[in-house]
Amino acid sequence: MVLGFAIYFFSGSDAYITLGLNKEQSIITNNYVINYVPDVLWAIAFTLSLSFFTKSFITNALIVISCGLAIEVMQKYGVISGTGDILDVIVEIAGTFIATIIIYLEGKK
Repeated sequence: MVLGFAIYFFSGSDAYITLGLNKEQSIITNNYVINYVPDVLWAIAFTLSLSFFTKSFITNALIVISCGLAIEVMQKYGVISGTGDILDVIVEIAGTFIATIIIYLEGKK
């Protein structure tokens, strides 16, 4: 979640992460990093947070995926600003899957 915030905070529309460096020292980031890593981190954080309230892996996954899908549909139809993108949904599903594995493995300890 912190990494997702940092990417959003330090990235601009030109896809640079400056990290306090001057323009010549900026790190050019890939658009996939700028666009999709925060979505994966959001899904992981949301899934992990939900695991404190419900122990059902399926319920957690359905809530996270439904919220992500709803946001993307609203973006697609201009209800909220953003770009409705099917890859966002796919990476959010991957993030949910990663978090579910983490929760499962921690529960086995």
